[in-house]
Amino acid sequence: MHAVRIAAWILTATLAFAPAVALADQHEKAAPVIGTPGATAEWDQEKVATLADELAQAVVDVRRTARNVPRAGVQTGQETSWMRFEDNLRILANETKTMARQLHEGRTHDETLQRYQRMGMLVRDIQENARRIGIPKDLQEKLDIARVALDKFDAYYR
Repeated sequence: MHAVRIAAWILTATLAFAPAVALADQHEKAAPVIGTPGATAEWDQEKVATLADELAQAVVDVRRTARNVPRAGVQTGQETSWMRFEDNLRILANETKTMARQLHEGRTHDETLQRYQRMGMLVRDIQENARRIGIPKDLQEKLDIARVALDKFDAYYR
């Protein structure tokens, strides 16, 4: 009787994990590693440099739009979040311009990976502060465009 219970338990465990194993096998086949760990596109220096130019311009547009938001629109208690939002935008603008310059100079994936990762963290912080302060619709649209521009790097860096 004891052997039957163990056999039933093993069968149940095997059936429970089978879909997860099959899914993992599919994922490995669907997302091949090309060039660098996690990347899904072959490194193309010119293409990545062009993407960096697009991102830098999108961030400039976000900053320009943010500067035009009247301070009266910032509610009491949100000043700190607004200052962080603006400061992170400033840092992101510097990072994107520097990355674009470096990529045009021929810097490689490995040489620019940390900057890409830092930009991702800045964008997440910017989005969180934007949520806290309730930015105007036109500014949110510009921020969404910048996020899409950053997401285009994923094929080369992830």
